[in-house]
Amino acid sequence: MYVTRKIFLEARNCMRKAYLMARAAKGGGEEELSRHQEFLIDSGGRIVELARRRFTGGVLVSEASPEAAVAKTLELINDSSVRVIFNAAFTNGAAFARPDIIERDEIGDAWRIIDVKCVAYSKGGAKRPRGRTGRYFTEAAYALMVMNLCGVKVSGVFVMFVSRRYRLTSPESEMFTVMECTVETQKLAKSFEEFRLSILNGLLARELPAASITTICKNCIYYQGCPVSEIKHPVFLFNSINQKKFAQMIDDGYHSITDIPDGYFRYPADYLYYIMRESVKSGKSFIGPHFKKALESICWPAYYLDFESLASVLPVYENSLPYEHLLVQYSLHVKESPACGPEGVRHFEYIVKPRRDCRRELFESLADNIGDTGSIIVYSDFEKLCIRRAAEKYPCLRQRLTAMLERIFDLCEFMRRNYYHPEFKGLYSIKKILPVLVPGMNYDALAVRSGGDAIVKHYQLAIGALSEDEALRVKRELFEYCSQDTLAMVRLHERLIQIGATL
Repeated sequence: MYVTRKIFLEARNCMRKAYLMARAAKGGGEEELSRHQEFLIDSGGRIVELARRRFTGGVLVSEASPEAAVAKTLELINDSSVRVIFNAAFTNGAAFARPDIIERDEIGDAWRIIDVKCVAYSKGGAKRPRGRTGRYFTEAAYALMVMNLCGVKVSGVFVMFVSRRYRLTSPESEMFTVMECTVETQKLAKSFEEFRLSILNGLLARELPAASITTICKNCIYYQGCPVSEIKHPVFLFNSINQKKFAQMIDDGYHSITDIPDGYFRYPADYLYYIMRESVKSGKSFIGPHFKKALESICWPAYYLDFESLASVLPVYENSLPYEHLLVQYSLHVKESPACGPEGVRHFEYIVKPRRDCRRELFESLADNIGDTGSIIVYSDFEKLCIRRAAEKYPCLRQRLTAMLERIFDLCEFMRRNYYHPEFKGLYSIKKILPVLVPGMNYDALAVRSGGDAIVKHYQLAIGALSEDEALRVKRELFEYCSQDTLAMVRLHERLIQIGATL
């Protein structure tokens, strides 16, 4: 059994999860990936391939077996004619690392580690990447620790980022920016070394380690069957709980929301935690004191708006940036009044054309379809941010777009401040709350069921990777998905009006 960086770091959060991950990897078992996760992995692999082109004469360690890969790496290290090794493998005990690139330095008896990140960054006046002593350098730091344990000298550590200044028209030589992070990774490697033996011993033990209750439990693939899953209404369901407050609750002995005593949270200072706790304790919906007044602030006609965006590590259009959120679609349902029936609800939509930057055209279409009065209802702050940026980018539309900003009503923020149902299970995603408040309405029958699926299809459409028939089919699927988002807001709003009428 081998312990990778991912398993090693996971052990700091939950030894039980890391223990199961290590054995799943050993047995060949893998977590089922979504289409979006596969898309991200493929994108990362493509970036690593492009990074390798910067190093002439590099030799790839292609062996999949850890034992064979380690043997091949040792052979290449001992060959002084080999200057660069791709996907080298090192192991010490159970600790196992495969740095993206290692390069022999000029002296010849030491190596530089180059870790490739599918992340955009630029040198200059910008700050160093967020997590400069954390997440962006953990891969390189783990490789440094293992190589040190193997007796391999490391003279420096570097990270290659995709340059934010890279454009489709730029030469490939300008695709990456390199940052030295030797000091940061040395500190991280030293901190890893402090608990390396305890983690490896725990992972190699015969018995399954005890479970830990952490904020990552809600998304753990091993949650079913875990002792933590037996806790009813566990505290990790608290939406957007910060680590410090979570740790304090655990230290105070509160593992279930029902354990938390009166007065622990106060309204409105701790409104999100307070309303969840009150709802779970009572087993009923919590309706805030400002529910009705806030809901009545919506002006009619109401425009229910949802954007779909695309972000990829490499630019999609000539004038777009790496990882820039490119708006590629909108859906707009319009309801004239609360009394308007389903037959009176109008719908408008737009989707960009393949291989064309249609963002300005998208906003022109939106401006034409949104009247001058009435609330614009969204379910996040994303739409507001996009409209504000578009107003800055397109002067000819600035006045019309800026006027929209004052009319936006964020239905998600309204829910977070005024309503909670125990069946929400800590989530306010419209896909999660819809079956609770609007039974029978969901995304199960759609070809596209999630934002991740939509991103993959939008990318294929935008770069022109689909045949004409495939493009027509994908457009229909995306129209159905985005339309469901805005129709969901219509139905949710209707249900909230019904609740408000009973107050």
